[in-house]
Amino acid sequence: MFNWVQNIADWFVYNLLNLNKEQHIAEALNFFIYDTIKILILLFVVIFFMGIVNSYFPIDKVKNYLSRNKLFGLEYLMASFLEL
Repeated sequence: MFNWVQNIADWFVYNLLNLNKEQHIAEALNFFIYDTIKILILLFVVIFFMGIVNSYFPIDKVKNYLSRNKLFGLEYLMASFLEL
């Protein structure tokens, strides 16, 4: 799924910076670039979907619903999912 990110990291480290693949610093830099890009993409996706969820569920109505109804612990799961 993230092969294209690995290709970008390989190109940057090994072609653009001309580092040798056997060097530990090259491997560390490649890993750092790959994981940084991957984490930023995943954070963007999570933030995007949570923005959609928060825009369709009004916070006041959800808080009132969760405080009125006893869901035997599920209200904490719902509150954490909806970031209240």
